[in-house]
Amino acid sequence: MAYQIGFYMDSIRRRAEISLKDALQEVRKAGYEGVELAGLFGNSPEQVREWARAAELTIISAQVGIEDFLAEPGKTVLDYQEMGCAYITLPGLTEKWRKATNYRWLVK
Repeated sequence: MAYQIGFYMDSIRRRAEISLKDALQEVRKAGYEGVELAGLFGNSPEQVREWARAAELTIISAQVGIEDFLAEPGKTVLDYQEMGCAYITLPGLTEKWRKATNYRWLVK
């Protein structure tokens, strides 16, 4: 199995917040072929998909906040699938989910 190296977009969060479209182009110009998203920075999944395609970047994976994921898990999965994203990770647990009883429920 070949692994693809991607750029973690949170590394340039401030730039992506200003213009995710331009940030994706800059990542491609730096030589990367894939990215791991760290949110959509207020953009629609459709916009992000088109910007990534225009930049010739693959969206390899994405980090999604647990509260956002649990609010609409089905929609979240579909949105990221439509962008071509194969993997979603939950980067951390909020205080609410770090309680033992909630944590046990979450990992079932």
